[in-house]
Amino acid sequence: MKMMTSTTTKISMKITTTSTTITTRTKRARTGSRTALCKARFLKGSPKKYRRVLWQIRGRSYREALMLLEFLPWRTCKPVLKCLQSAAANAQNTYNMDTTSPACTSAAARPTRARTASG
Repeated sequence: MKMMTSTTTKISMKITTTSTTITTRTKRARTGSRTALCKARFLKGSPKKYRRVLWQIRGRSYREALMLLEFLPWRTCKPVLKCLQSAAANAQNTYNMDTTSPACTSAAARPTRARTASG
């Protein structure tokens, strides 16, 4: 039995928000950022096609990225949209962030090798 390799893609997305908190002991305002992460693995398609979509949304706010992904004509937008929504849900559940303020700070697509048997 010969093993064939096919290329699949792994996407990782980070959503960051900056929040200002005031500490009670020192009475100073401290600015901190919180990052929520989402990874989508074993997606069909080449990383170059996913990078074309990720270049469009990197650095934009969550709402702008949603609007872009809804109307871009490429097939790879749907998995990226799911990953973005999952990262926003992770941010909301983990850090209690509001979904209007976060921005997509980093997004990357990397190739993975999936081994399949052929007959």
